Amino acid sequence: MKLSPIAFQAPQVAQTQRVSNPVKSTPKMALKTLDKDVFEKSPKKEFSNEDAMALMREELKDAMSEKELDTYMKTLDDACKQLEIEPKNLPINEEHPGNLTKDQRLQIFTLLKFDSLSELA
Repeated sequence: MKLSPIAFQAPQVAQTQRVSNPVKSTPKMALKTLDKDVFEKSPKKEFSNEDAMALMREELKDAMSEKELDTYMKTLDDACKQLEIEPKNLPINEEHPGNLTKDQRLQIFTLLKFDSLSELA
């Protein structure tokens, strides 16, 4: 038994270089700048310690008598000095939530509460 010769020829393939993420050229863009700052800050007065105390007094005036308010404000001022906390950092209202740490809040609350209890005795 004779086998016929078979020609095994692989097809010719041209080798190409493949790039996984080809870089495409992007069109040049001309950016224009504005003549003035769009986000220009409005002139705003800085919130001082005196402003904070005045605002605190205003917020509390309906809840206390004038004598109680004077006593409370004096106690608050003394507590701020003792704890070395600036009154402008106290939580006053929604616009001025303050930036005291949890420990500072606890300390000032304790001092104010202790002082109010000592007045009752």
